[in-house]
Amino acid sequence: MNAKRRIAKLTPGRTNPHWWIGSEAPSEVSFIAQTASHVSESVATSEFLSANGVSTRIFLPTRPRGFTKQLRRSFHRAIEAENRLATTGNRHGDDRISIDRIVRSSEKIVVFNDWGMPRDLVCLANNRGVETFGWVEGFQDFNNVDIRRDLLPYSQVHKVLGLVPSEAQFFEESRFFLVGSHRLASFKNSRVPSDERSLDVLVNLNFTYGTSRRYARDWARRVSLACKTANRDALFSRHALDKARRGYRYASLGPLGDVICEARTLVTRSGSALLEGLAAGCDVIFFNPNRERAADYLTSEFPAIREVTADSELAEALACRPDFTTMTVGDTFCSTDPGRKVLEIIQDGS
Repeated sequence: MNAKRRIAKLTPGRTNPHWWIGSEAPSEVSFIAQTASHVSESVATSEFLSANGVSTRIFLPTRPRGFTKQLRRSFHRAIEAENRLATTGNRHGDDRISIDRIVRSSEKIVVFNDWGMPRDLVCLANNRGVETFGWVEGFQDFNNVDIRRDLLPYSQVHKVLGLVPSEAQFFEESRFFLVGSHRLASFKNSRVPSDERSLDVLVNLNFTYGTSRRYARDWARRVSLACKTANRDALFSRHALDKARRGYRYASLGPLGDVICEARTLVTRSGSALLEGLAAGCDVIFFNPNRERAADYLTSEFPAIREVTADSELAEALACRPDFTTMTVGDTFCSTDPGRKVLEIIQDGS
């Protein structure tokens, strides 16, 4: 049974900025992109919508001001989002715009989360009758079983745009629409045969959002030892905001998205990497010694995810490589162009 879905109050807060960067021009659809991955998804969808006669805008968060605030993750995420938008060649304006003006000049608003920075914008839009959509940004703890959070994800938006079918269980049928993801589809479309991949075992280090962060050093050490036991070569990909510290200084090959399609096996904790590894055609091992529960919906839907909790099980899973020719995750990641699905949903007045 779903936990009670709390309703956010319309109150300004330090984590909910009332100013965003974008264009003054009105649009039918406005995308609120907080991170580089949000930008990529927004740009690809925006281009499809624009080609089909729907005007769009993309808004980025303003950078936190002050020296101490520049140490926050939100500051670095804002810079990454700006850089990603610049590399696409798309120009969506650089005006500093209040959430009030964004809402007044938008017919529909798409966010990638509704419990953090865009929360007040979503609440204001809802109060003024502007339709809001929440595009699931990746793996989520939908019932807050492993993470402390005041709101349940995507409880504030009118409609939820999902990545995989199993997410539907967390929402009313009339609110959930399966659209997929350009990012996941790109991984699946970039697959290469296993024997042509250059990385034996890719270990994903991502303890950036609080959950199980105190276990990060021990988790990485145990994975490294298990790889040695199984005679596998382990290389690491560290999230940009997952900082190295004493006993946790594994050299990183770079962002996971840049190297995942070259990996035969991916070892990760719970997170979006589970989906990304499947999409990329990796043998995905979910090492879960802390018994996090939020990923149960993914492991139930995708048996190809091999979940292990003990070091000996991890070493055994690494030593026993599955037959890549028989592994299948269906056509979840590329059956339909996400842009086309989004167009159909926003044009549906129901």
